[in-house]
This record gives sequence, structure tokens and C-alpha cells, in this order.
Amino acid sequence: MEATKELTPVELFERWVIAPINALRPLPNGDGAFVAMGMALALYERYIKSALEKAGKKETPEEMWVFGASDLAVDAETFRRFWGMYRDGIQHSLQPKCYISNGIRWGWEIGPNYSKCPKIVDPEKDLRVILIEPWLFIDHVLDRFKATPELIDFKDSWRFGKVGPSSCVEVKTEITWSAPPAQEVTQPLSALDVGTGIHPA
Repeated sequence: MEATKELTPVELFERWVIAPINALRPLPNGDGAFVAMGMALALYERYIKSALEKAGKKETPEEMWVFGASDLAVDAETFRRFWGMYRDGIQHSLQPKCYISNGIRWGWEIGPNYSKCPKIVDPEKDLRVILIEPWLFIDHVLDRFKATPELIDFKDSWRFGKVGPSSCVEVKTEITWSAPPAQEVTQPLSALDVGTGIHPA
């Protein structure tokens, strides 16, 4: 039996990260954004923790907020709020988290006219909304790993797995849903409907 070539972390990153994200980009109305954003937030956490460890720093929440704030050119409080709303919300429930804190309603809004960096606006006295353009943020995270590929597999506990022959019995699965055929997608890849969530509305 011919030995399977072991793939490098960069090659695995291309297969398991870049390819799936690129498959989500053409969906109309930006409908792949929450799934891709969830992946990007997990990767950003991987990036931040790996960069902190490489720099000899601890992975405390405070260190992560300072690092993320510096990387995205925002203040640490903005990053902390963004991380709690978007990262915790999307990773646990597929949607950014809306909440009330000290009498202030916190909500989210994504749209094509925003930045890769989170921004807090206050459209009402008791309302704060965190704005972001998810695809620009996703590309920012991917660019971080392209610039520092050594961080892809830096932490021992998160090393990428291997691709090899399977010893499992093949199981055939019928898919009961499908994305629209590519020819029906008429919007540019950057098209994104505005999405928002405020609690209470």
C-alpha cells in the first residue's frame, strides 16, 4: 500500500478553512456570513492565544482583549464588548448575543457599509449597537494566518489532525437540502443584506 503524503498545516488550513469559507461566499444576500463568522471567530481566538503564547504572555481574558483591540485598532472596552456579543453569541447560538446591562440595551448590526473593526454607536440614549462587516473581518483573520503561518499549528493542544486512509465503514448519506445553483446567484460576492438584533427590540 502506498504511503499517504502528510499534509503541512498550511495545506490543511487551505483544505479545512479557506475552501469551506470560499464555498460560503457566493451564497446570495450574504447568507453564509454567520457560519463563516463563527469559523473566523474560532480562528481569531486560535490566533490571539497562539500569538500571546509565542510572546511569552498568559492567555487571560484581559490580555486577549488588549491584543485584539490593538490588532483591530479599537479600544479594549470595544473589543471586550464585541467579543462577548459576537464570539460568545455566534459560537454558542449562531447569532450575536443581545442583552441589557445596567439599563443599556445592547444590539448588533452587520452590513456592507461597515468596517472589519467593530464599532459601537449609540442611536438612542439607552441603546448601544456594535457594527461590523463580517466578510471584511473574516478576511482580516485569514490574512493574519497568511502573514504568520507558523501560528496555524503553534499550540500543542490544538495541532491539526492528519488526513489518511479511513478504517471506518463507508456510510452513504442522502442530503435533503441544497444551496441555489451557482447560475442563480446574481449578486456580487460582497453583497450582504443588513442584519440586526436589539434586545428588547
